[in-house]
Amino acid sequence: MQIIGIGVDIVEIKRIKKLDAKKRLAEFFFLKDELEIMNRSKNKEQYLASRIACKEAVIKAFPGTLHYHDFKIYKKGKKLDVSFIDKKNIKYKVFLSTSHEFNHAISYAIMTL
Repeated sequence: MQIIGIGVDIVEIKRIKKLDAKKRLAEFFFLKDELEIMNRSKNKEQYLASRIACKEAVIKAFPGTLHYHDFKIYKKGKKLDVSFIDKKNIKYKVFLSTSHEFNHAISYAIMTL
């Protein structure tokens, strides 16, 4: 296993809480499956902030060009995982970690080949 990229991102949760267009922001970042999970979440702003941080961290770790709708973040057991839409990217494995507290959500992604 070879590490080919590392990404990190932090999002301020209170900035998300202040937004009037949370739904529009979520649609910009998330696929349909991700939106459905967010809508069931008890704390939508925290979910939105943490998953945006995840998406940004994955994009930063990826060795080429990747867009928000090119992959989805989902729970696999108790951990987060990444599923690429384009099958040519399934050769990459992503190790993803996220954490949040009252004001911030932070995520790290390590991309391996």
